[in-house]
Amino acid sequence: MIATGSEAYSANVIAFWDDGRKALIDKAQPQTEYDYLFEAAGPGCTYIFTKKSANLIKNYLNDFPKLNDFVLHDWLCYAILRHNQYKWFIDPVPKMMYRQHDSNQVGVNSSLKGKIARVRYILSGQAFDSIKLLADAIDIPEIELATRKDVLFLALKSRELRRRKVDRIFIFIALCLFAIKGPNK
Repeated sequence: MIATGSEAYSANVIAFWDDGRKALIDKAQPQTEYDYLFEAAGPGCTYIFTKKSANLIKNYLNDFPKLNDFVLHDWLCYAILRHNQYKWFIDPVPKMMYRQHDSNQVGVNSSLKGKIARVRYILSGQAFDSIKLLADAIDIPEIELATRKDVLFLALKSRELRRRKVDRIFIFIALCLFAIKGPNK
């Protein structure tokens, strides 16, 4: 962190399963303008913060009590710091083995079953409820999800919403499908 002048750090990991499979979880792609609204910086177990960045997160949790209900705390921390222009270094060198099992909150989702579950989560609107909560709490007025037009406009920004190119395509498709289905309003 000192060498990169960063306020926060996370690292790639090697996921492993009981059956012996292993996979690199590569989160170290170049950061985009709004990636923090749609993904974390990797597994929270690799996160390291300066005192200054930890205090900012603490202040947000105190000022916006609804954020305490946010399920994915690693994503929340990444969003708060990135939105406030804190430099975050994602180490491309894996620093730990990350066990995958049935009770992982999110996990790798590398299987077809995992990808289908993620699509269902997005289309149910729950993912967008979390994104809206983030956008409201950290004050990003240009991110709206209230109408189909809002969602389609966001789809046009898909290049700024994820780090990996394949994920940009996925989020574009997901946003278009969600716009067709219609937000909950």
